[in-house]
Amino acid sequence: MPIDVANAHQRLRKLVIALLLCISVSPAVDASADAMLMILFYHDTYWQEIDRRAMNRAVFDALKPGGLYGIVDHHAEAGSGSRDVKSLHRVDAELVKREILAAGFEFDAESDGLRHPEDDRSANVFDAGIRGRTDRFVFRFRKPSRDQAPN
Repeated sequence: MPIDVANAHQRLRKLVIALLLCISVSPAVDASADAMLMILFYHDTYWQEIDRRAMNRAVFDALKPGGLYGIVDHHAEAGSGSRDVKSLHRVDAELVKREILAAGFEFDAESDGLRHPEDDRSANVFDAGIRGRTDRFVFRFRKPSRDQAPN
């Protein structure tokens, strides 16, 4: 059966949301997950008023030592923080990085494979003129080999 690439991100998004919901309500997390991915919706957690500190800590707790946490999202203007999360569906990459590092993760790698420098980051990501060609960041974080997260 062929893979429906056009809608794969929607299915993956639902899977990740389900995983996050499971670990957020679980009274005991066994730190056995190899990896967690959030693809094109970290920005939504701001306007949906999700406690990102608790969310990132729950991901940290669910991952085994050395486990990976991947984030892909739409770049906002550098230094804009969370200003454009609802209006443009974009987030400042450095804000995301700081929040995840604060949960105890180590920054492991990034990729420029989804960069689109022609995107001036001023349009809503659903705008027909830019949709599918937004400038995106791809970050990989790693849970330290030994649990060294701040309390």
